[in-house]
Amino acid sequence: VLQLNEIRQLVQRQISHEPSAEEMKSFMSAFDSDGDGTISLAEYLTCVLGEGWSLEGHSAQWWALQDSFQCGRVPHANGSGDVTASVTYRRHNGKRQSSTDADGDSFLQAVETLIKDARQLPSVPTIAEMGFALRMQPTGMSNEDFYDDRQVESRYYKLCEDVVKEETGAAAVKCFHHAVRGKGRMPFAGIAHSDYSVKTAFQLLADVRPPEIDIKSFKGRICVMNVWRNITPNSPLLNRHLAMCHAKTVCAPDDFVYYDVHDGGTDAETFHMDPTHSHQHQWYYFPMQTNDEALIFMQYDSDPVSTCRY
Repeated sequence: VLQLNEIRQLVQRQISHEPSAEEMKSFMSAFDSDGDGTISLAEYLTCVLGEGWSLEGHSAQWWALQDSFQCGRVPHANGSGDVTASVTYRRHNGKRQSSTDADGDSFLQAVETLIKDARQLPSVPTIAEMGFALRMQPTGMSNEDFYDDRQVESRYYKLCEDVVKEETGAAAVKCFHHAVRGKGRMPFAGIAHSDYSVKTAFQLLADVRPPEIDIKSFKGRICVMNVWRNITPNSPLLNRHLAMCHAKTVCAPDDFVYYDVHDGGTDAETFHMDPTHSHQHQWYYFPMQTNDEALIFMQYDSDPVSTCRY
């Protein structure tokens, strides 16, 4: 069982200041699953790692890293969070690849990669300069609200449209889809990819365009973007962070492997990334992302002279 001073240190490391009694109470309620007023190591790790964690399922290197965090040897919250992780790429094989390919996994290649802490960049990253941006935007929504599709569509869609419009200056923004990962919902993405190609982006323009756009006369610029968020109000993101590739380090179109996803009668064209130029790809993430932070990133930009198109 974690001692009170240990719990206080954990909270302080996450929120970067001495926790108040209310903040301690909020933290306890999040981690004390059996309601006995204490937090066991098992309860803490289950909250951090999910229900599927096990002692055997984590390597000695992982446990050593946790020990270094505990001892304060590795800067964690609000410090340098550069990490080395395995990024999975898909190699070109001379033909178009698909989720139904029997030999699809044989073309995957894991590359050990430095994932840099984007919070340590000398200037705030922007969509135009790097292809991603982090913006403050409280939602006022609970964790449970995000598992209610009606709440998401009626409340959260408008927030997504607002933050994208503010970031880009777009004349019109339309939120058209959402997905909640974890807890039996969508699995976490494990391959370097972009969800939208030219084909699927223009299909979207026809299917879910904002009402301000007349598709017959439209001659402007369109973008497909994602807004990605931690949906737990009482804890910053501690695992399953999203890594993003600096768009200017992508070699287009050489790095793009056309990949067709066939799912439940729906076909979609996406891009996976080839590892040939992985040595020049620069990857970033935002450690300890809170639920008041909206991570926006580019999927497709129709502007041919933009340097951050994917």
